[in-house]
Amino acid sequence: MNNNPELTAIDVLLTPDEIIVKKALEINKQLMEEYPNGFKLDESHIPHISILQNYVRTKDLEKVYKAVEKVITSENITSLQLKAVKLICNGSIDEQGVAVIVISPVEILLNFQSKLIDILKPFMENNGTAAAYVTSEDDPNINDSTLEYIENFIPDHSGSNFIPHITVGIKGMESLEKLVNEPFTPIIFSPVSIGVYQLGNNGTASRVLKEWTISRTSQRILENIKKSYIK
Repeated sequence: MNNNPELTAIDVLLTPDEIIVKKALEINKQLMEEYPNGFKLDESHIPHISILQNYVRTKDLEKVYKAVEKVITSENITSLQLKAVKLICNGSIDEQGVAVIVISPVEILLNFQSKLIDILKPFMENNGTAAAYVTSEDDPNINDSTLEYIENFIPDHSGSNFIPHITVGIKGMESLEKLVNEPFTPIIFSPVSIGVYQLGNNGTASRVLKEWTISRTSQRILENIKKSYIK
């Protein structure tokens, strides 16, 4: 018996539509201009709403996809409408504040997360290492805060502790505080796809493993969104 199975760090997530993606890209561009060492939202750092992050056995990924698909069919995600309500500083990375757009939690999201946790438990493992993540020449290491965050995602970020959000970049704490205090007009939007992604450093959704578009219209929207990353 293998007591140290190969693991993959995954993120089951929602890809939002172009309305909120446009806002996320605008904020990210501003943050990058003021802090070039931050991360740019692109196809390797997509704007998304994380529902569940955890380690699963790599050999069970196909079973994970089937389990996620089963939950998708049981929830009315196709009619889901969400509201982005504010921009906040949500923790820090290397002494820089993390800027996120907060989404109002709704019952469907909470149910979706709860069912995902239950159905994926047989495939989950603890004590994941950097080998479970996507790395690159530009970002070759996985920091300890990422490893800790994913390890503790379920107790710290599920149920009553779940704060749906879209991470849009990082910036110095003092200047970010000024940005989050600016007026934020609420935005109504919908998800266009549900995906299982492999995580990169700092919880970025780096590599799509499996994706389900919500409708034919959503497929076209998703394609247009991905084109917008390279503009």
